Amino acid sequence: EKSPSTIDKYVRDVRKLQQYANGRILTKTLMLEYKRDLEVSSTYKATSINSYIAAINQFCQAMHWNDLCIKCREQHLSPKKRN
Repeated sequence: EKSPSTIDKYVRDVRKLQQYANGRILTKTLMLEYKRDLEVSSTYKATSINSYIAAINQFCQAMHWNDLCIKCREQHLSPKKRN
């Protein structure tokens, strides 16, 4: 089970995708465009983008839309963090 705060965050993240979709049907292409737009916006860190994607993937799995799930963004560790 997820905590109430986690559920609230997932709901916010799915609503963010809903705003982005702006009435368009969710497709794999739309999901990938959303991810790309998050990446190029320079507003979000990789960890935030991955958090949004995880929430969206949880939603898609709950709806049995597993074909819409997308991969999280790769995170590159700095040399100091690798050791």
